[in-house]
Amino acid sequence: MKKFLLAIFFPILIFAAENKEKKDFSRFENFYELEISGIVTPKIVKFVTENFLENGVLIDKNGEILPHKIIRKTEKISQQKNFSVETSSNFSGSPNNLIDGDATTNFAFHPEKDLQKKIILNFDKKTEVAGIFVRSDFGIIPPKKISVRGKFDQKNFVKILDKIDFSPRIPFPAVEIFALEISFDSLHFLRISEIEILGQQQNQKKDELLFFAKEGEKYRFFTDAHFGQKFYRAEKFQKISADEKTPIFSFPKIQKNQNFDDDFDDDGIADEKDLCPKIADEKNLDADKNGRGDACEDPDLDGIFSQKDNCPFKYNPAQKDADLDRIGDECDDTENRATENAQFLLWFVFAAGAGVLLLLIFRSFKK
Repeated sequence: MKKFLLAIFFPILIFAAENKEKKDFSRFENFYELEISGIVTPKIVKFVTENFLENGVLIDKNGEILPHKIIRKTEKISQQKNFSVETSSNFSGSPNNLIDGDATTNFAFHPEKDLQKKIILNFDKKTEVAGIFVRSDFGIIPPKKISVRGKFDQKNFVKILDKIDFSPRIPFPAVEIFALEISFDSLHFLRISEIEILGQQQNQKKDELLFFAKEGEKYRFFTDAHFGQKFYRAEKFQKISADEKTPIFSFPKIQKNQNFDDDFDDDGIADEKDLCPKIADEKNLDADKNGRGDACEDPDLDGIFSQKDNCPFKYNPAQKDADLDRIGDECDDTENRATENAQFLLWFVFAAGAGVLLLLIFRSFKK
């Protein structure tokens, strides 16, 4: 009986093991290597950082997903009640979501209206600013460059930072200004959850990562997820809390994920430069030069993307092309459609060709 049961269940166990979901972290751009030392027994530990921690994935040395908890020790900035917000476009959310002190609300720029996306913070009086902290939403391609200008009087904006590489935390020498303009160079959809003003007297903010750890073990916390990354959750639930006796560690330097897949659609063009990062287009075509790829744009709203539309800027859902020149009738010049307007010419050409062919065959037989 035992042998019979083994014969039945052993193949099932083997099949289940082979088909167990393989974890893929290739769309996380960065990670932290967390090393535990100095604790005697396994226990909850706390890693602290001044940087914003996205919802990431924590794994052990075997690649198993571990339960964890992120605690954000943030205080509302008093300055946030003293300025209004303007944005260059609005796709979703209220501009006030950018400064409400709540990272769960967000604001998205219109994906087609502006390639340089701007935010202007107008202070009600001259205010000291020593930097900004920008929290982009989960799974968004970050901007490539960021520029900052300040209004030192009531007239014109003056350059503070010009097209520097984007990072969430942008410090600069303290200035007193009436308004702050922040510009993002981004070809892609951009959604921001919060903007904070850094001042010299601002209280320090810390994010904490809590998890159950063992002495001498190394753990990896993946962060900065791009779109398409599956968000894994630990299979086991574990109640995680800290007290005054919880061991505290500092976050190490962030590292680049060597397995990071920066080409979601596998067309050979990195997401950052891809005008249509979710649909493959090896040529990266952009017929109307608006920064959005033809493979994912339909400017004439006829239901056919420009990449396949034989007349991309005129409504033609039927895609009629009488002369088969791959230019839709809606935008094909009349003088270029001679065979369409005088179809007897086409038949004449075919007949003449057939006649020549028959003549050559007749002559060959005559010889």
